Amino acid sequence: MKTKRILSIALSLVLMFSILFSTNVFAASYNADAALQYAKAHWNEGGKSHKCAEFISKCLTAGGISMNYTGTGSLYKAVVNNGYATKYKISNFNSNRIKFSDYSGKISAGDVLATYCTVCGQYTHVMLISGSDKNGYVTYYAWNSNKNNATFWNNSYFCNNSSKHAPIETHVWHINSNKSNSTNTKATPIKKPALNVTSYPTTINQGASFGMRGSVAANGAKTTVTTTVTNRNGKTVLSANDTVSANSTGNIKDMNVNKKLSFGNLPAGTYMLKISANNIKGTSTFSTSFTIKGKTKTSTVYTKPTLKVTSYPTSIKKGASFGMRGSVAANGAKTTVTTTVTNSKGKTVLSASDTVSANSTGNIKDMNVNKKLLFNKLSKGTYTLKIVAKNNGGTSTFSIRFKVK
Repeated sequence: MKTKRILSIALSLVLMFSILFSTNVFAASYNADAALQYAKAHWNEGGKSHKCAEFISKCLTAGGISMNYTGTGSLYKAVVNNGYATKYKISNFNSNRIKFSDYSGKISAGDVLATYCTVCGQYTHVMLISGSDKNGYVTYYAWNSNKNNATFWNNSYFCNNSSKHAPIETHVWHINSNKSNSTNTKATPIKKPALNVTSYPTTINQGASFGMRGSVAANGAKTTVTTTVTNRNGKTVLSANDTVSANSTGNIKDMNVNKKLSFGNLPAGTYMLKISANNIKGTSTFSTSFTIKGKTKTSTVYTKPTLKVTSYPTSIKKGASFGMRGSVAANGAKTTVTTTVTNSKGKTVLSASDTVSANSTGNIKDMNVNKKLLFNKLSKGTYTLKIVAKNNGGTSTFSIRFKVK
C-alpha cells in the first residue's frame, strides 16, 4: 500500500513538471517576421569561418526559438526532433526550382530549407526561406556562400563528403507556428539610422582643427556612416567612413568620420559638409556649409627716414677739409643715404653712399657719406651739396649751396 502511494506521488510530480515544462517551451508563437528581419540585416556577414547552421540558429533565435548550433546535424535534431518543425521532402520541382504554391501549408517564409545527401546521410546545407520571386519560386537567405533573397535551384547542390556525385534531396523544415521556447518573440523592427549631429563647423580659422559631436543609432541593422567635404566646385577634398553595429549607437566624437577629417588642412574658402548614415532600411543625412577664414595679413606701414643735418659747409678755403654732422633715423625700414656735390654747371664732382639698418639711427659723422666726401679736393667755385635718405616709406632730402675760396 505504501509502495503504491509513493508511485502515485512520483507519477503526479512527473505529470506536473511535464505540464510546466510544456507550458514554458510552447507558450508563444514563432515570429517569422523577426527571423526574416534578422536574415535581411545580416545575410552578408557570413565569411568562410561562418557556418550556414550558425546563421539559421541566429535567425531562429531572433524569431523566438533560442538555439546556438554550427553543425547541420545538431541543428536538425534541435529543430525537427524537438518538435519545433515538421520535415517535408520536396519531390515536385519545376525546372529545378520549387513553386511556392505547390506546397501550400508546408512552406512558409521563415521556414528552413535544407539539402540532404542520401549516401552519407548528412545535411549538406541549410537556408532560411525568404518568400518567392516574381515568378512564384522559393527564395532564401544563407551564409557560407552568402545569399540575399536568392531563388533556389535544386541542381546547384551536391555532397562534398561523398565519394561520388550522390543524389541530393531537398527538405523543408516547416516551423510549427504554435511552438517556441521563448515568451519574448517580438523583435524590435529595423528602422533607418537615427543621425543626430549636435556640433558641426560653421566658421573655422585656417589651420585650426574642429571636432564634431553627435550620435548615430543603427536601429537594428549594420549601418555605414560616411562624411564628405566638398569645395565650392563640388570636388571632394576630405572624406572618411565608419560602421555602427546593428544594435549599437555610435558616438561621432570617437568615430573615424570625425577623427580622420582634417579641417586644419583646408585652405580658406567655402565648403559643404555632408554626413550620411545608411542601413537596409534607408539613409539619414545631415549637411551644412561652413567657411574657412584665411589668416589675416598685417600690412606694415613704413615711415620715411628722419634726416637731420646739423653741421654742413657754407664757405671753405681751397684745400681745407670739412666734416659734416647730423643723423639719419631709418624708422623701421632699411634706408639708403646718398651725398652728392655738383659744380655750377650741374656736374657731379663728389659722391658717396651708405645704408642704415631698419631700426637704427646713423651718425653722419661716422658714415661714408661724410668720410668719403673729400671737400679738400675741390677747386675754387660755387657748389651744391645734396643729401638724400630713402626707404620704403619715402625720401627725406637736405640741400645747400656753399663756396670754395
